Amino acid sequence: MSKSNGNGKPPDENSTTGGVRIGTLKKEWAKPFLDGLREHANVAEACRLAEISQSLVYHDRQEDEEFATAWQDALDIGISKLEIEARRRALYGVRNDEEIKYSDTLTIFLLKAHRPDVYRENISMDMRHTGNVELRVAGLTPEQSNDMLADDLRRLGLAQ
Repeated sequence: MSKSNGNGKPPDENSTTGGVRIGTLKKEWAKPFLDGLREHANVAEACRLAEISQSLVYHDRQEDEEFATAWQDALDIGISKLEIEARRRALYGVRNDEEIKYSDTLTIFLLKAHRPDVYRENISMDMRHTGNVELRVAGLTPEQSNDMLADDLRRLGLAQ
């Protein structure tokens, strides 16, 4: 006995994309679009490969939950590939002519992504309302922070 797709009919063999079933989508562009998104992690490039407009895929993602899920799954795979390539370039470099160039920038981005508590720039704000507003910005004195806030409030027309 064959499986049903929920409407009493057997599933359409052509409606699967990388193991993800797109039930209501019977569009021939869905598979090439999702394959392109998986490979490139870029909607514009995936649309170009599938020969479809970006506005249509964004509309369908909004209207079709299964397609939206498949889109996110494909994008996650594509982004994982980018992370693997960034790590390879950061650790092993890229050969140019006779030398190997390493990317400190990629190393920094990877460290920030995987250890944000250690490597991310952190800004701490402590705001309390007691009739007055106190703003503390890391790296600035309380007077500098208050002057900055007062300037912003004047610019917005909220203070004199």
